[in-house]
Amino acid sequence: MKLGPATNFFFYGTLLDADIRQRVIGRPVGDETLTPATLAGFRRVRVTGKWFPMLVPGEAGDAVAGVIATGLSSQEAARLVAYEGADYGLEPVTLRLADGRTVQGQVFVPRAGTLKPSGEPWDLAAFQRDDKPRVLREPI
Repeated sequence: MKLGPATNFFFYGTLLDADIRQRVIGRPVGDETLTPATLAGFRRVRVTGKWFPMLVPGEAGDAVAGVIATGLSSQEAARLVAYEGADYGLEPVTLRLADGRTVQGQVFVPRAGTLKPSGEPWDLAAFQRDDKPRVLREPI
């Protein structure tokens, strides 16, 4: 799969944070390239023993809020892949915009058997308060 400017990436976890996103991508990625969207049929939960989330199948009414990032270069896409690591792979998804339109995108999901969901919802504000300072000090 070719990744780059034509790829819509759906961010639903730590990459929702502007500081984390800038550190991973290598430059600020602001509102001009981010569009709020939801991914239906999934829940966002904390990975067992970790500070980051994963997606798990949900009920029919479940949806995960996030943002679609567009216009990233091939090098920036490669930085995303490196950040997500070997436990995550990209999957195509259909995303819903606030106006009801749908767009195609790619989302990082755990590879089979690599990570265990805790069942505990993952919360961006809690991550920013409890884990972000330490994560920003770690090498990426």
